[in-house]
Amino acid sequence: IMAQSVFTKAKVSGIVTCVPENHRLLEDEVDILYNGDIKQVNRIKKSIGLNKRHIVEDENTTTADLCEIAANKLLNEMKIDKLSIGAIIFVSQTPDYFQPATATYLQGKLELSQNCAAFDVNQGCTGYVYGLWLAHMMIETNSCEKVLVLAGDTLSKVVNPLDSNVAALFGDAGTATLVEQSNNEKKTYF
Repeated sequence: IMAQSVFTKAKVSGIVTCVPENHRLLEDEVDILYNGDIKQVNRIKKSIGLNKRHIVEDENTTTADLCEIAANKLLNEMKIDKLSIGAIIFVSQTPDYFQPATATYLQGKLELSQNCAAFDVNQGCTGYVYGLWLAHMMIETNSCEKVLVLAGDTLSKVVNPLDSNVAALFGDAGTATLVEQSNNEKKTYF
C-alpha cells in the first residue's frame, strides 16, 4: 500500500502510447488456449473487457524501443526542448538492461542532458502509478521542472504463449508521459 500523497505543483501535460502493429484476437487462439471453447473466450472477453492484444513479432524489438518511439513523438508534438527534461523514469518488468539501467540507455538515445537523472523502476501493474508518483515528488520538491515517465513491457516474450491463465492478458506497448511544473495549484492525489 502506498501512502496517500497530495501534490499541487505538478501536472501531467501529455501522454503517448506506442503499440506494435501485430495483434492477436482471442478468437484467433481459441483452439490453442481454450481447446476450441468459444464460450470461455466470450467469458474472458466480458471479464477483462479486451479482445485484442498487440505483440512484437520479432526478437529485436524491445520495451525500450517502444518507449523511445513514444517519447520522441511526445517531445516532438509538444515541441519540448530535450535539454529541459530533468529526469527520466523507466518503468518495466521487461527492461532491456539491468546494469546499467535502461533509463540511462534511453537518456542517451533520446539525446537528453547529461545532467538528467535517469533510473528504472522494476514493477508491473502498479509501476506506472509509482512512476507518476516519483515524477510528481521530484517536481514538488523543485528537483526538476520536467520529468519523462516511460513505462512499458514486452511481456509476450516472457509469458508462456500456451498458458491460458495469462497469455491472453498480456500484450506489448511503450508509453511516454510528461509531468511538469504547474502554477495551477490544483491538487493531484496519489
